[in-house]
Parts: sequence; C-alpha cells; structure tokens
Amino acid sequence: MLPTFVPMRSPFLAYLLFSALTTTAQNAVLVPGLRSALAGPLADTARAQVLAKLCFNLTRTDPDSARYFGDQALRLAERIKHDRSIADAHNNLGWLALSIGEVARADSLFALAAGRFHTMQNPDFESVVRSNMGWSAERKGDRVGALTQFQEALKLSEAGRDSGNMAVILYSIGTTYNKMDEYGRAREHFQRSLAMERV
Repeated sequence: MLPTFVPMRSPFLAYLLFSALTTTAQNAVLVPGLRSALAGPLADTARAQVLAKLCFNLTRTDPDSARYFGDQALRLAERIKHDRSIADAHNNLGWLALSIGEVARADSLFALAAGRFHTMQNPDFESVVRSNMGWSAERKGDRVGALTQFQEALKLSEAGRDSGNMAVILYSIGTTYNKMDEYGRAREHFQRSLAMERV
C-alpha cells in the first residue's frame, strides 16, 4: 500500500513506486519453468540454485513446498560445499520463516546467510539479506533496527552499483520513516526510489 501523503495525481507515479517495491518479489509464474529445469540434467551447483529459487518463489503461494525445496537446496549445497547456494538457501528459508511468523528462526537463518555472503565479499548478495533483516526488525516493531539494516543494505547496494536493488531499499526506508511519522524523510526516500526506477 502506498503512503497516503504521496500525491497520487499521476497513475504512472503510483506504478513506478509500486514497481520499486516489487522488483524482487516472489513470482509463482516462474515455478513451472523451474520445476522443468529441475527434471532435466543439471550440474549440482545449478540444481542447488534452482531448488533455492523454488523455495523463494513458492513462499507466498505454497509455504510447505517452499520449505521442502529450501531444505533440499541446503542439503545439496552443504554436500557440494557451494558457498553461494548455502547462503541463498539460508536466506530464502529465512524469508519463508519470516513470512509464516517464525521470526526467531528467520533471524537465525538471515545471520547465517549474512555471514557467508560477507566472507564472499559480494556486496550485492549481502545487501539482499540485510534488507530481509530490516523487514524482520520491522515485523518485531523495531523501526530503529529496521532503518539500521535498510541503511546498511543501501550502502552495500551502492557499493555493488545495483540500481534496481537500491530503488527497492530506498522504498523500504521511506516506508519505515512513514510509519515513524517522519513524512519529510519518507518523501525524500520515495522520490529517490522513483528517480532510480526512471534511470
């Protein structure tokens, strides 16, 4: 939902702000293609990545299947010792846990993912899990903690020059400021998010 103070004279503005929030959202439409890929011959690293993506994209529509695929992804990734897939599985299982209200489990999984992504020295990967940690803090009503995580995610995303992710994080920061009744700061971040989407 868009903040009520944002002028909605332009449907295009509303669309762009909504797009900024949903750029990296789950997409159940991808599931049949991922299942088809899984049925074919795949290297273990590719299979682990497909399993992790199934976990993520089924989180909203079929959490039981999401957990099944996430657990499979983690087991395979740990067996082949593939750091990226281990971290992705922890992150996606953490997002699933957060989505079904298992906040303490989510925090534990996010911490594991963040630690592994940090050692990989890829700011784009770490940025995504930091953003998820922000939403976990938000779920607990810790808006200061949420802002801290979102701002760290933004710095990492800026270091990785990922403009799409930056737009999403700016929107998340704006949403948090809006809930804190800091409307000027919220508007500033929404406008920056919109500017990033227009590039």
